[in-house]
Amino acid sequence: MTVSRAHGLVSTCFAGSPGMSQSGCRFPMDVQSTWRILLRPAHLHPTLQGTAGQLAFRPWSSRTIRFPKRKTPVMDRKTFFALTVSMLTMALGVGLIVPFLPVYAEELGASGMWIGLIFGINPLVSAVFTLFLGSLSDRMDKRKLMLIGLLGYFGVSFALMLSRQPIHLFMARVMQGMFGAAVMPISRAYAGELVPPGKEGSTMGMFNLAFVGGFAMGPVVGGLLWDYLGRSAPFLGMAGLTALAWVLVKLYVPSRRPAVAQRRSGVDLRPLTDPHITGNVLLRTALSIGHGVFFVLLPLVGEQSFALTSAQIGVLVALRGGVESLMQPLMGRIADRIDRRLQIAVTAGILPVSLFLVPHANSYLTLILITAMFGFGTGACVPASTAINVDKGRRWGMGSLMGLEQVAQSAGTAAGSSLSGAIMDVAGPWAAFRVAGVLALAGVASFVRLTRGYVKEDHTGHIKEVALISSPSESPAVAQQSE
Repeated sequence: MTVSRAHGLVSTCFAGSPGMSQSGCRFPMDVQSTWRILLRPAHLHPTLQGTAGQLAFRPWSSRTIRFPKRKTPVMDRKTFFALTVSMLTMALGVGLIVPFLPVYAEELGASGMWIGLIFGINPLVSAVFTLFLGSLSDRMDKRKLMLIGLLGYFGVSFALMLSRQPIHLFMARVMQGMFGAAVMPISRAYAGELVPPGKEGSTMGMFNLAFVGGFAMGPVVGGLLWDYLGRSAPFLGMAGLTALAWVLVKLYVPSRRPAVAQRRSGVDLRPLTDPHITGNVLLRTALSIGHGVFFVLLPLVGEQSFALTSAQIGVLVALRGGVESLMQPLMGRIADRIDRRLQIAVTAGILPVSLFLVPHANSYLTLILITAMFGFGTGACVPASTAINVDKGRRWGMGSLMGLEQVAQSAGTAAGSSLSGAIMDVAGPWAAFRVAGVLALAGVASFVRLTRGYVKEDHTGHIKEVALISSPSESPAVAQQSE
C-alpha cells in the first residue's frame, strides 16, 4: 500500500465520513515506516494534530483517538435559581385567590353568565397578548418585560380587592390576563435560554415545578387567610408576594438581550412551519381542553353524584397538583436520557384514558385514583414537551416558542371550560368527559404523526471517538485489497 493511498484513506476517515462515528476507521498498519509518515502532524486532519505525538507503534493493536472537546456551556445557576424562586413566589400569590373568585363574584351580585365571563376572559386575553409579547421578547430585553408584568400584577391585586360590581371584577381579570402574558411565557423563555444543551428536560422540569407547586400551595394558604383574616387577606397576600417577586427579578436577574438578532416585527408564526412544533402545539391544546373539562366538572360531579364535601373536593384538587409537581423534575431527567417523542406518546395517552374512566367511577376512592392518574400523565409528558420547545427555540426564538406553548395552554383551557358547560346542558356531564377524552386522544395521535423523525439535536460540541483498529485476522485481506 503506497503512502499516498494510505494518506488518502486516513484523510477520508478523519474528514467526517458517515461511517466514522458508527464503526470507526479501519485500515492495516503493518509497516512501521507507514505509521511514522501517517502520524506526522502535517499529514493529519487538523483536529488530530495535537494528539499525534501521543500514539506509539504497536503492530496489530487497537487504538482509540479521543478528539479534542470544545468547552460545554455551563448554566448560570445563580440567575436560574433567582428566576425560579421569583416565579414560585408569583405563582403562589396568584394561587391564593383562584378558589375564592366564584364566591367573591357571587357576593358582588354576579349571575352565572357573569361568573363564566369572569373566569373565561383571563385565559383568552392571556392567549392574545402572549402571541405579541412572546415574539417581542425575541427582540428586546426579557427582564424588562417581566418587571412590567409583575408591576402590573401588583396593581391588579388591589383592583380585584377594591371591586364593587361584577364589571369591575371582569376588567380586573382582563388586566390580569394582559400582564400575566408578560410574566409566565417570558420567564420560561428566559429560563430556556439559560438551559445547557442536553439538560432541557431536567432543568425545565425544575422550573415548571415552581409554577405548578406555587399554584398547588396557593389555595391552601389562601383558604387559611380567607377564613382567619377576612376576604381582603388573599388579595393583599397576592400583592405582597408579587412585590417580592419583582424585587427578586430586579436585584438578581440580569438583563438578557435577544439570543437571535434578526426577528420580524409583530407576531412571528414562522415556527409553525416546523411540523414538530405544530404537533407539539396541537398536543398541548388538546390536553388543555381535557384539563378545562376536568377542572370545571370534577367538583360538580363529586358534589352531585357522590355527595362529596368541600374538604374532599379540595383533596382531589390538591392531589392532582401534588402528583403533577412531583413528576416534573423526575420525568424531566428521564426526558434527557430517552426518546422524548416516545415518552410523550406513552404518558400523554394516560390523560384521555383518565377522562374516559371518570363516567365509570363508583366511589370516592375511584375518583382519587383517576385524579392521581390524570396528574401523573400531565407531570410525565409536560417536561418532555417543554424540552422539545427549548430545543427548537434555539433556532426559532425562545420567546416565540414559549409564547406558542402558553397560547396552546390558555386557549385549550378556555375552550375546555366553555365546552364542558355547553355539553353538560345538552347531554350531561358524563358526555363532556367522553368528548374531552376523544379530543385529547386526537391530540396525541396528531403529535405522533407530525413529529416523526424528531431527534434531540446535539448542541454539546463533543466530537465522537474514532477507533483505529487493526487485527491479525483481518489485516492481510485488507492489505491485499489495498495493494
